[in-house]
Amino acid sequence: MMKKGMYIVVFIFLLSSTVNAGWMDSVKDAASGALNKQVQEKNVQTETSRGENVQAVTVPGEKAATGVTKGAPVSRSLEDFAMAERAVDKTSIVVWARTLTFLPTSSGTRNDKLWSWVPLLDFKALGPIPAGTRFLVEYSFPSGKPWISFDLVCDETAKGAWREFTRAGNEIPDDKGTAEAGMFGLKITLVNELESKREPLFNGKIEVKKYIWNKSFKTKFDYYVDQDWRLLYGFIYSDWYVQQTSGWNANPAPVFKTDLWFRGDSPHLEGFLFYKGKKIASSKANQKKAYSTFESSPYVWSLQSFWFNTVLVFNNEETNSHPDAHVLSSNPGEYEIKVLQDGKLSRTLGFTVGQMGSSLIMVTVQISIAIAK
Repeated sequence: MMKKGMYIVVFIFLLSSTVNAGWMDSVKDAASGALNKQVQEKNVQTETSRGENVQAVTVPGEKAATGVTKGAPVSRSLEDFAMAERAVDKTSIVVWARTLTFLPTSSGTRNDKLWSWVPLLDFKALGPIPAGTRFLVEYSFPSGKPWISFDLVCDETAKGAWREFTRAGNEIPDDKGTAEAGMFGLKITLVNELESKREPLFNGKIEVKKYIWNKSFKTKFDYYVDQDWRLLYGFIYSDWYVQQTSGWNANPAPVFKTDLWFRGDSPHLEGFLFYKGKKIASSKANQKKAYSTFESSPYVWSLQSFWFNTVLVFNNEETNSHPDAHVLSSNPGEYEIKVLQDGKLSRTLGFTVGQMGSSLIMVTVQISIAIAK
């Protein structure tokens, strides 16, 4: 069955559907102010930030601070740049369960007849992040009672660059494990005592579920965070900047790419790009990341990337080294991406490229996604 939905977005698209309440509401709230205005400024390039905004443009950024995972400027909406200096990229937030093969008790012992879990967290924070900053991460039980909190110390990060945290909470002590499932709260707060700042960056919920992984052990549940809401997101983007010996420099011929979430860690996927109904490129999927359970199970979600290497967003090379490439900036009109999974249609993504100048890229339409279940 194909589920369909539509949002007015630019380079970040979202399918409207019934998903986990709470967490998805937090993400949809961020996209609810979709801008319909056209960006008319010259020398501005449209880009995806995997962020919470939908009319995205690249704003000239500074070089990355030392130690930043990746320093290329991150695009945001004009409205968002005007209203906030920094933010947590909501679509980068991934919480998953680290299952423990025991349940800690209040007396300090371990109940080996029951299993439990503690959370792990990935997310990206966008600069500027001043020196002396820490991120306070707080989890709460479904009842609202506080559960786990810890700090993530962050080095100074330049404006327009981002800081990535992976497996945050890996050092949470095992005695914090819980056997409870349900809707847990998550808050991320920027704290800087040098500047007397305490700035809430994220407040949402995660849905934790459990299953019996072995019928012979009916009290030993494995745990997972339901990531189905990610299936509703896709990302159209490119590598706008390339790292060279002189630092990060603008990429004169960025390749067109798209990322999509799927169930399973190694699905057989192939993407096809159509222009005005004609197939112009194809790409096998490249897995970027996957989140799974402690035991082998169907509860696995993976982010798959499709690189259409013969399609460029624009070409500003002094000497054209891609004479046969299809260039979006020179070919406005309707495009569609179709993804086959095991030979069956799994995704369709439609978008339109508007009329462009030499350095202004406009992608301005309603983008629909179909998900085969």
